[in-house]
Amino acid sequence: MSAVLRILVCYLLAAGFLFLGWTCLKRAKAGLHEAQVGWLFKAWTANPDKAPSGAELSRIERVLRGAVVLDPDNPVLHEQLCQLYLWQLTLARGDPDAEARLSAKATAEARRGVSLRPAWPMAWARLLGLKATFDVPDDEFRLALRRATALGPWDFQTSLAVVAAVLPIWEEVSPEDREVAMNAAIRGFQQKPKDMLPVVQESGRLVEVCAAMAGLTELHQQICSDVIE
Repeated sequence: MSAVLRILVCYLLAAGFLFLGWTCLKRAKAGLHEAQVGWLFKAWTANPDKAPSGAELSRIERVLRGAVVLDPDNPVLHEQLCQLYLWQLTLARGDPDAEARLSAKATAEARRGVSLRPAWPMAWARLLGLKATFDVPDDEFRLALRRATALGPWDFQTSLAVVAAVLPIWEEVSPEDREVAMNAAIRGFQQKPKDMLPVVQESGRLVEVCAAMAGLTELHQQICSDVIE
């Protein structure tokens, strides 16, 4: 190998190592922002009576947007942005333009999360909830419903999210979608009945769910006898 070629190879290797190091540094910085925002979100969730202000949410949005520039394929950052827009939405109630803009941004981030973590059931459940709240039960809604329940049939948080999304819009969904949601509710009752019961009650569909699990005698007796009889 000639001297010139050896020098060229060394330069290329050095450039490759520099690029790799810069990429790792960017991802590490983005990961630090992700962790910091995650801790803050947990604190806000633990104190629902003390909601974040608009200024706080705007500051965190800037942080997350900067982190996404550093690591655009980090699914957690997009999930955090989705949650942020939902908090901003609560402050924008009464402003139709702001509500439409923020709901569209939240849904877009949920779609991005699904594209980056297609095997994670809660990513689909999050998209399902947004479709149920801000859109119509279209093909994307049905796809999210079936992916969420197929990927996480015994994941309680997924079942809870599915039930909270689908049962309140009972009249708008197909009989097949209702059955999928009721099965999720039944699995949730089998795992954590005390946590699932308030969600089903709030949907107004406890009678239908109890009818669906009539064959599970012990569970039906536990959940339904004191409530609807």
